[in-house]
Amino acid sequence: MIKMIHLHTSKIFNDDLSKSGCILPVAENKNVGWHWYAHRITLMRKKCVIVMEESSRYVLIFVGLRRKN
Repeated sequence: MIKMIHLHTSKIFNDDLSKSGCILPVAENKNVGWHWYAHRITLMRKKCVIVMEESSRYVLIFVGLRRKN
């Protein structure tokens, strides 16, 4: 069985992705797969992205990202 990853983004993060030329497709079946939630914050003048998986609450934090990343 193939599990899809659904990335739910905040408006701020989605705007950042759009400015970089990355457009995320809309999922057809939203009830199957892993659901990840992503939000971009600024901490000590550095851009950070926090991503969390819905059921396990597993979190990934990316610090100091730049446009080329």
